[in-house]
Amino acid sequence: MVDAAEPLNRALILWVVCELAPEAQVGGLGDVARTLPPLLRDAGLDVRVCVPKHRAFKKKPAVEGHVYYIDRPELFDRDGVYGSADDDAYRFGVFAQEAVVLAKRLGATVLHAHDWQTAFVPVIATVPTIFTVHNVAYQGVVDSGVIPALGLPWSVAGDDGLGFGWQKVNLLKGGVLAADLVTTVSETHAKDIQTPEGGFGLHAAFAARAAEGALHGIMNGIDTRLWDPGAVTPGWKLEHRRALAEQFALSDRPLLVSIGRLTEQKGIDVLIAAAREPSFSFDLFVLGTGDAALQTELQALAAERPDRVRVAIAFDEALSRRALLAGDFFVMPSRFEPAGLAQLQAQRFGAVPIVRRTGGLAESVIDMGDPGGNGICFADASVASLSHALGRARALWDDRSKYAALQSAAMAAKVDWRERVPKYLELYARAAG
Repeated sequence: MVDAAEPLNRALILWVVCELAPEAQVGGLGDVARTLPPLLRDAGLDVRVCVPKHRAFKKKPAVEGHVYYIDRPELFDRDGVYGSADDDAYRFGVFAQEAVVLAKRLGATVLHAHDWQTAFVPVIATVPTIFTVHNVAYQGVVDSGVIPALGLPWSVAGDDGLGFGWQKVNLLKGGVLAADLVTTVSETHAKDIQTPEGGFGLHAAFAARAAEGALHGIMNGIDTRLWDPGAVTPGWKLEHRRALAEQFALSDRPLLVSIGRLTEQKGIDVLIAAAREPSFSFDLFVLGTGDAALQTELQALAAERPDRVRVAIAFDEALSRRALLAGDFFVMPSRFEPAGLAQLQAQRFGAVPIVRRTGGLAESVIDMGDPGGNGICFADASVASLSHALGRARALWDDRSKYAALQSAAMAAKVDWRERVPKYLELYARAAG
């Protein structure tokens, strides 16, 4: 293990991110940016965060605690965080340039950029950089005209940099190749992205960085102080279920909860099909936003099965907490999953996770049939595989003592960010040293 004390003694780490929960959040990145930097500061690091001043931050000062807001209203005073890829490549390219200027002014030791929107940071920075890939499926493949639009030299767009075929650039690729160190959000995903199936066309770049010893996987976590289930007493789930039932009519069947982005990546289409099977024997509560076609299909499912299916098309953290506290099971049939946060939150709140064995899901959830089991896993993102897992869950529910034991194991899972902090200390010490 690297002795982090000396190289990090006076280090300043500047995170460069495009999301920051709770105001400006689309996915897990916003949660990570909110929760991990304070815990790193608790461990003695001077970690600060740089984020665009989205419309959601309009009333924020230029500097708030350890957060710096880059105020470019012509680029970021919009309803949402993201727009089209081409537009975002320019907007967030300007943001990356502003962040690098800020880093120089602050005397930052290491710049830590996240996802393709900030990939220009390692390309143009003159101090050590770490680049974290949260979702390799989103790469920022855009017209190469963004390079002169940002005032950058064409030399950065070569095959060994951002270049990606005729008159195209791939920002994620450029960030991966330019950064001093590259991380992703689980050890399993770090291996997956080196394969043709998991690398989405960039497996050779990831394999090359791994061969250099520059690619690292660190499993995501949650701040358990923010995700505290409170008093766990006999009947505690029933109390929360009654509270949820005041808003959404529920039966006495076991409650299956799905929370997250409504996309094919998350296997929402598989869940919809499984819920239409005659054998489906749960109340299902789905909360999220995403693909318009899947939203429509979920609403159609709720209309078909009004006695069993409840759908809330929203991004609502308070409601997600209420649903997980009330839920008996949590389902996540992802086709691929770099890390996942919702399954960690579900474990913490005693909603036994039912997940496809992939990426961070495979790393954080152990099947109940294996030693140390804390959930239910299945192999394929198919209706048959998910339905079989749901059948196992229903059989488990009918044996309440076994269910209670698995629920306890889920709640005891090591999901806290504090478990991961030493690995980040090592990473920053290596970059700074």
